[in-house]
Amino acid sequence: MGVVISIFAIGSIIAAPSLGRICDKLGTSRPLLIFGVSLHLTGSIIYFMAPTLPGSRPEMWIVFGRFLAGIGYGLDAPVVGTLTRNAPPDNRGSVIASAILMRQVGVIIGPFCMLFLKNANFTLPGGFTINPYNVQGFFLTGVWATVLIIVILFYHDAGLGNSTEIQKSKAYEESEAIPNEDAEANFTASIHNLHFKWKETKDITSGGILKLLLREQVVVCLVGSFGGMFLQSSLETVFTPLSKRLLGFTSVQNAMTYVFIGIVAVSGYFCMKMISDRPGFQQRRALLIGMAVEFLNTVILTTTVPVATFRATYLYILTCVVVMLQCFFMAWLVVASGKPTRIDFFPLPNPTSKDDNRKEDAELARIVQNAE
Repeated sequence: MGVVISIFAIGSIIAAPSLGRICDKLGTSRPLLIFGVSLHLTGSIIYFMAPTLPGSRPEMWIVFGRFLAGIGYGLDAPVVGTLTRNAPPDNRGSVIASAILMRQVGVIIGPFCMLFLKNANFTLPGGFTINPYNVQGFFLTGVWATVLIIVILFYHDAGLGNSTEIQKSKAYEESEAIPNEDAEANFTASIHNLHFKWKETKDITSGGILKLLLREQVVVCLVGSFGGMFLQSSLETVFTPLSKRLLGFTSVQNAMTYVFIGIVAVSGYFCMKMISDRPGFQQRRALLIGMAVEFLNTVILTTTVPVATFRATYLYILTCVVVMLQCFFMAWLVVASGKPTRIDFFPLPNPTSKDDNRKEDAELARIVQNAE
């Protein structure tokens, strides 16, 4: 059971960096999103058809199906990255919270549907039997097929590669709001600032990535994001085996527990979304609180689980408290990690060469002429 659950996270870990890099190169997440949803769909089909597939070990097919689904789940980071790139800097934390909030709503709905599917027993045309052991895969096949159709028909992102043109358009629209000669001056100033951003991005992609990632603000955010996702994956992986071993939970009781976990997580993300919109809110405070609570939870679990006895009374109380705190404050840790403590950690170029100034003037003149 632990292998089946953890292989999903392994597939996600392997795929996420590569898919994120490909997404940046393509400038759009649409083809990769279709690819990821297709892998989810394929994994679900393998999951419920495993007993009829070739070979005498259907459990290996289940592991393979979950691995494919994990690779598809690796698209989560590029999708969130697309949202944050196109979100206003002042509203970025709220956008991340909203996106992850929707995911946690799915965490609630999924186990809740399990309560209605646990007694399923029917036969499909062709003689294939659906029973309580494979009905989850059958249900997910229908869900992911629907999602794939929706993505193909309705998901069309603007593309990261066109972000520069979008900013030029916005700069020109802003210049039209100012009459006469002030409009040209305002537009030129906007394009001048945008030109610095182009050079900044070029400097970063040409060799400044390592230097950028080693900055204190970025390191703290990366560690916080890693810690939050690691704790979430750990909870999803070990909770079912541990609850069965220490508390004797059945699949229905586990489903109810995951509904509770989802509700607590949604509450945490909803709370984070509300307070992140308040003036004067500092992301670093939420990051500090989230790290402190998650560290305390880790210490409690490390010291109590190895010596726990079967169905001890304190285990029920401890499980409720630890799970509630971990899921609620995980939102603070993940969302606060999505935005560094300072927005000026990108090194702005300082052109001093006359040749550089001439190139900039020529570029600005060309842009203004094209815009007119």
